Amino acid sequence: MRLCSRVQIGCETFYTMPGVTEPEAPSTPRSSRPVLIAVAVLIALVGILAGAGGGVGYLLYAGFRKPVERSYDISVFLKSEVTEAQKTAVRDQLERAPHQGEVKFESRAQALARFKELWKDDPEFVNQVGPNSLPESYRFTWRGATFDCEPLAAVRKLPGVNDLVIVMYPTKNEPAGSIRC
Repeated sequence: MRLCSRVQIGCETFYTMPGVTEPEAPSTPRSSRPVLIAVAVLIALVGILAGAGGGVGYLLYAGFRKPVERSYDISVFLKSEVTEAQKTAVRDQLERAPHQGEVKFESRAQALARFKELWKDDPEFVNQVGPNSLPESYRFTWRGATFDCEPLAAVRKLPGVNDLVIVMYPTKNEPAGSIRC
């Protein structure tokens, strides 16, 4: 007659005796893998959000805001043999282009007077320029963060147009310049 019996459950060995109840099998431990994955995903999301928030904050702090608006002076110089009809066509095309203020016509006499005022400190240079040396032109101003040459592309191709010059005024952080369209 046996006084005890041996029971193997998993890696555990149990001995039982008559009249003594058998121990319960140990419960299967819960897997912690889904919890670890959820924690890892949560940490990653927090890191991504913190990084994105920090990046946006830095850009705002560093000056990545609305672009600075600049002023542009546009001059359309006419050929010396330009006709009145060609002048009208140029003016009409310029009126359709985006601009602030009015499109102003500058005659040869007005151009010479302005030239003399700009160079009044150099009379020798001023005396070398005659009344027919400077062309007639149309002038207007445009303001914006950037300059788009597309609206002026048709103007350059019109008969009677000799040249198109865009002067970009300086800002606090950017120098002046000239744009060729």
